[in-house]
Amino acid sequence: MFIRITFFFICWLTLSGCNKRSNKSFTIDLLTRDFVDVLSVRGEIFSKNEISLSVPSGVGGSIKSIPESGTPVKAGDTLIVIESRNLKKRLNEKQRRLKYVNRKIIRETRRIAQEKLQNGLKILEKNYSLNVKKLEAEYQSGEKDPRVIKSLDLKIRLLEEKIELQISKLDSYEILAQTKSISNEQIERLKKNLSTAKINRDLEKLEKRSILEGTVGLAKEKLELEIAMLEQDLAKAIIEKNEKEKSYPLRLEKLQLEKKKRERQIDKAIDNQEKSNIKTKADGVFMRVTRWGGRQIKKGVDVWRGTMVGKIIDHSDLEARIRLPERYVDSVKIGAVAFCHSLQNNEKKVEGKIIRIDSVASLMNPRNRKSLKYHWAYLNISAKELSKFQPGETLIAKIHLAHHTNSWVIPKELATVKSESLLINTPRGKLSFNEFSKSEDYFIVKAQNHKDIIGETLNIIPNF
Repeated sequence: MFIRITFFFICWLTLSGCNKRSNKSFTIDLLTRDFVDVLSVRGEIFSKNEISLSVPSGVGGSIKSIPESGTPVKAGDTLIVIESRNLKKRLNEKQRRLKYVNRKIIRETRRIAQEKLQNGLKILEKNYSLNVKKLEAEYQSGEKDPRVIKSLDLKIRLLEEKIELQISKLDSYEILAQTKSISNEQIERLKKNLSTAKINRDLEKLEKRSILEGTVGLAKEKLELEIAMLEQDLAKAIIEKNEKEKSYPLRLEKLQLEKKKRERQIDKAIDNQEKSNIKTKADGVFMRVTRWGGRQIKKGVDVWRGTMVGKIIDHSDLEARIRLPERYVDSVKIGAVAFCHSLQNNEKKVEGKIIRIDSVASLMNPRNRKSLKYHWAYLNISAKELSKFQPGETLIAKIHLAHHTNSWVIPKELATVKSESLLINTPRGKLSFNEFSKSEDYFIVKAQNHKDIIGETLNIIPNF
């Protein structure tokens, strides 16, 4: 750095106002010295046990409360409360729909009970009509009771005995009529009574025949047809009743499924309400995070599912890492020592060896895919040394890439590289060095190989 300052100071003197002629060149003298190639990078302290807090699924709204960064928390503490009016509105709507489904189930149960009574009554009515018609047909089909037949036979026999008695009496009256012991009027009255008795006997016989034979002809066919129709109606009513009874459980089951669906929706809404209170599952320190665009998560900010709203950091398990620019990854070896201090406090110093370098590079600016890339390098530092740092604290790290002794350190502005050779202008003309090293700002040439020709001092004429 001293050489660069000296170089620019000489340039300033040259251009600022010497009265000497500008066509006379000047030289910069470089002496041999020891040089340490240092890479300065940034890093951070982070917790290996870092828990990210994100908005759960089904939750969204504005943040009602959130603790400040650095707040100590314990497992089970409620850290962030998210308020959503839509969530409460949806819960009330789902509860209203559940009540409506319950009313539908009650109405459907009553309707099914009423239909069962109506179906049973319908079957009873049809069964009654069929039984009545069967009794009518049975009555009209002829008497089968032997007691009735015996009674009819007894009536007929009594009438026949009465007729025989009347005939015998008539014969006696006719004999008496010859002797004029009886009048003709009495004989006629007896004949009339005999005729009446015969008519009554014939009527009883006809009645017996009618009772025994029953209904015949078209009347009988009509009765049989009516019975068949009633039996068909009864069978149809029973089938309809059975089919309806099969549908009753399905109708209720459909409503029960709708009820379970509404209950699950309510449970989910209640669960989402509970998830609106984001809790921590571990002890640590809460840290707020910053969203895309640099806006910090704080009270009143709208968040949605998956949005990270904070972190829980375990201070008992810290680790240090530094960012290695991609072009220096091959130059930094495992085991290299990094000397670090805090960006906020230079007195907080620590050093550690690099134990691991990520193989995958990350973008410095994730929004710009063409931005520079870096690799994380992790340092082996004891927990005791890291205890004085806070998670998220920025580190300034210096890594010694190489140590050059007895060398000329040439600013890059004073030399050019051509065909893998370093070219510089000297009072003796152009010098070419095939062996040299490069750092971020300098070319380094070992003076030991060229002292016999050049000496201890390298005189360089600037290229401007």
